[in-house]
Amino acid sequence: MERAPTISEIIDKRSMGRYQIWTMALCGTVIVLDGFDTQSIGFLAPSMAESLHIPIKNFGPIFVFALIGLMISSMLSGPIADRLGRKWPIVTCTLIFGLFAMLTARCTTFNELIACRFLTGLGLGGALSNSVALMSEYAPKRLLAVIVSIMFCGMPTGAVLATRVSAVMLPRWGWQSVLGSDYSSAGASHPSSTYKVQCTT
Repeated sequence: MERAPTISEIIDKRSMGRYQIWTMALCGTVIVLDGFDTQSIGFLAPSMAESLHIPIKNFGPIFVFALIGLMISSMLSGPIADRLGRKWPIVTCTLIFGLFAMLTARCTTFNELIACRFLTGLGLGGALSNSVALMSEYAPKRLLAVIVSIMFCGMPTGAVLATRVSAVMLPRWGWQSVLGSDYSSAGASHPSSTYKVQCTT
């Protein structure tokens, strides 16, 4: 009896479909926003220190707790996504990092900043790791190297975007406006309904 083809084999044999392209575009956007948020906080730190009357030398723990949250989420979200699928972990993590980026703009104390950046890091780690995995799974093997190369350009692209957005918005509307733009972009880009490969015969 002939064995039924697997999803991976079907993906490899067919050309890239609209839903695959749309899914990868949304995942790529999440990765860009990840790079934006990770890098923008460094550019905003001097302005935040001045505004909140927190010495700039005390911002080390704020950066560290964001990375700790990112590390924890990256390690834990993979096994969860393997069981439940990658759609909802990506959606949830994207909304988490967007929400707590926005709340960072409302922080007024050192402890509030640490808490918000830690929770933002939890969202960043889960969104990044699962977006990378999903793009790799949905890519045909013949295009995998190209797609992975493009995918890893997302983080530096987000960092470059953070410099340009910060340069424009920071002098005009303050550091809070930059984090607010990060949240609104994350909310607009979370992939809530497109993680399907529709194969037609």
